[in-house]
Amino acid sequence: MTTEVIKTNIHRLIDSVEDDQFLNALYTILEKHAITTTDFWTALSPDDQAAIRAGVADADAGRVRPMADVMQKYQ
Repeated sequence: MTTEVIKTNIHRLIDSVEDDQFLNALYTILEKHAITTTDFWTALSPDDQAAIRAGVADADAGRVRPMADVMQKYQ
């Protein structure tokens, strides 16, 4: 069965259910699945994405400092 056929069948079955308790339980399961499968990158703001890209570009270009040097500042 293709994904499209499965989705269509699930929609049809859900439309036939009248049990609110069951529908709420199913909704909770689907909602938790959607939250755990969301790509974190799309949840970031454009500014955060740009900052990460800039950091990666700096690292790729060799513009880095050893962790010990960075930590010295905070000790």
